[in-house]
Amino acid sequence: MAIAWSCNCGMSFNTEPKSAGRKILCPSCGKMNVVPQVQVKAGPPPIAAVVTPIDDEEEDDIPEIDVEVHGPADDKKNVIDEDSKALGSYDFSDGENVDPSGFAARNAAAGANRWDMIGAIKLTEFAECAAYDAGAAYGLVGQEDDVLVLNMKKGKKLDRFGGHDGVVTRVAMSPQGDVAVSGDIEGDVVSWEVDTRKRRRRFQEHESPITALTISRDGEFVASGDRDGAVRLWHLSSGFETVLSHADWGERITALTFSSDGSRLLAGSNKGRVVVWSLKNGDVIQRLRLAQQNVSSLQFSAGADTILAAVAPGDALMPVHAKVWRMDVLSGDMNECFKPADVPRSLLYYTTLDHGGKRLLCVGKVEAANVLEIWSLSTGQRLHAFVDLHGAVACLAVAPNNMRVMAALKKRQLKVFAIPERETVVEEAPRQPGDRRR
Repeated sequence: MAIAWSCNCGMSFNTEPKSAGRKILCPSCGKMNVVPQVQVKAGPPPIAAVVTPIDDEEEDDIPEIDVEVHGPADDKKNVIDEDSKALGSYDFSDGENVDPSGFAARNAAAGANRWDMIGAIKLTEFAECAAYDAGAAYGLVGQEDDVLVLNMKKGKKLDRFGGHDGVVTRVAMSPQGDVAVSGDIEGDVVSWEVDTRKRRRRFQEHESPITALTISRDGEFVASGDRDGAVRLWHLSSGFETVLSHADWGERITALTFSSDGSRLLAGSNKGRVVVWSLKNGDVIQRLRLAQQNVSSLQFSAGADTILAAVAPGDALMPVHAKVWRMDVLSGDMNECFKPADVPRSLLYYTTLDHGGKRLLCVGKVEAANVLEIWSLSTGQRLHAFVDLHGAVACLAVAPNNMRVMAALKKRQLKVFAIPERETVVEEAPRQPGDRRR
């Protein structure tokens, strides 16, 4: 027998008894409610109950997230003892003079001019995806069928959005930070208000899991891509779809991005296909192909006429460098543009470009350690390496201002890093025979 109950706003629900105790988002007022624990006996009509919504400030009812405050010194002890031979050429001096008194203090101290590991945030579930707002003040993390909203200045949870029926696979936030979109394994894309967690619209034109998602810089459009190769373009406020020509590929969509002026949409696939559309009429401007290569990240560079495409590493059996291609939208010319000045040292398994395509972020393994390297695309220099992440990386989220990076680890943890606004190389002091990196 179903349990009949209602939210304080008047919205009525009928839920199965097995859902008792679960949290459900009210689509009318956006408040989170707990289905009442009511014993239902066979025969009588459904039992009615009024449920008090969860207050946004009542953090005890939100899945617990612990903030683990520590500095690079905590990571260095294990790395130096266990992997000093393999990692001796990396720099371990970042952040030594910062007082690690808390996540917020480290974040403020890092500012825009330091390389630093700010802290770690423990999660209760595996993180499928993550995203920042424009100023790196807030973060979104998709886990199971919820999206956690985090204060990334303090490393604290704010609330969660629970408007999905399946596992959340992709998240994105508008540059203004007021609206978020999230896609799930069922193929649904939901737009919602970050402050209130109130759902605005649900887009249901995909027939397979969402694999790519992005919002235009003016906050007007959202583009979504799925596992079967369908790309869809929506007007965020009205919900109307703009039809794109040649928008069904039969290949997994792996990357989507808008040009800074909002005139073009760019998409890439796991088979190396790259397509550019005009947003004025939905027509294809250019179609390119990187044969047998998996496009992991795309960015417009120098306006809307040049594309940078980072290629995902395969199953590397030996240290290799990532590949980045520069493409001309008008002529279709392509050339490999990343020429690193250093020898490869890691077995790569994750690569992405920063916003604007000036730096390349690579995650790989050196011996038993997981390492995050940041490279300059213009000079080919390795700018910095964050050494041991203490776990394999499931995904990376780079803030739109390019000064913060969030790494979601497979062991249910987020690592947050600070990156200088300007390109700076951490110089390594000469080492004497027998010296150990400190």
